[in-house]
Parts: sequence; structure tokens; C-alpha cells
Amino acid sequence: MLSNAPIILNVYADGMVKEKAPTLIRPFTSEKDFKATEETVRKFQAGVGQELHKKLLQRAKTKKNWLEEWWLDTAYLEVRIPSQLNVNFGGPAPYLEHCWPPAEGTYLQRASIITWHTLQYWNLLRTERLAPQKAGKTPLDMDQFRMLFCTCKVLGVKKDTIRNYFKTGRINSALIFAANLPAAL
Repeated sequence: MLSNAPIILNVYADGMVKEKAPTLIRPFTSEKDFKATEETVRKFQAGVGQELHKKLLQRAKTKKNWLEEWWLDTAYLEVRIPSQLNVNFGGPAPYLEHCWPPAEGTYLQRASIITWHTLQYWNLLRTERLAPQKAGKTPLDMDQFRMLFCTCKVLGVKKDTIRNYFKTGRINSALIFAANLPAAL
């Protein structure tokens, strides 16, 4: 059964809840529904679940993150609705009304402060000085942060693509003068 094999989702999740799905839903279901859920899970584990689990283990051996590509495609690139209106790329963020209440006539001041902080953050990423975030003592993968800047989504017929041009470290450049006009190379 699946319970004897390592569970891919918990490979780096020592601090996470170790309960199995049926136990987690108990507070939200009737006894009849809970028993039906347990039976469905048992059938899945004894049947197609074993084969799917083997395939996920195999995929995990060849991918840095077995879910990332599927999630990116399904949640963002294959969606045929306007992303700007319907997709939250950044995740949840705190509301700042308690420490920065809305005020008339402060648009320019707020825009300049936000721009300054955004550039400070860009510089931390660019110079690779952003401290890794952690869940408890476990460091999190910071790879996605490179997608915050210099990234665009290119429209495709059935699936869009992402182009990212963000570089870390030093970028060499040259300045060439042509007809006394500088041009960056």
C-alpha cells in the first residue's frame, strides 16, 4: 500500500501535519461521509494510486520540483482568461491601512516610496543578498524570486510561455560613441 512508501509531498516537510487526508476532513463531514471517504481512499491506494505514486516518484528523480512545471502550466500558462484581472501572481499580502491609512493628495509621495522600496528589493535580488526565507528552520526555495523582475508572459494559442531576462551578479556592458551620441551595448 502507499502508506509504506515515502510520500513525495512530505520529503522536506518535517514540521508539517502528518495526518492522512481522511483524518484531516473528519471535523467537516458526517460519519457516513467520513466512512465513504475512507473507503474511496482505500480503493485508490490499492488500485490506481499505487501506479500514480510510482510515476510521481520516478518524476521526482528527474525534476528539481516534480510539481512546478505542471502547476505553472495549469495555473498560469494554459489559462485562457486575462491574467492581470484573474490571477494573483504574488500571493497574499498584508493590507497596510492600519499603518499607512489612505489620504488625499499623497499619490506622488506613495508612488515614490513604493518605487524606492521596489528598487531596494531589486538590488537585493540582483546582488544576491536577499536572505533565504524559512519555514521554521527549513530554508525555502527562492528560485521564483528571479521571476519578479524582467519577466513577461508571451501569448500562445493553447499555452503561453514565460520569458525571463533577470540577471544576478555583475553584467558587463560597453559604451560606444557613434557620431558623438552614446549608445549602450
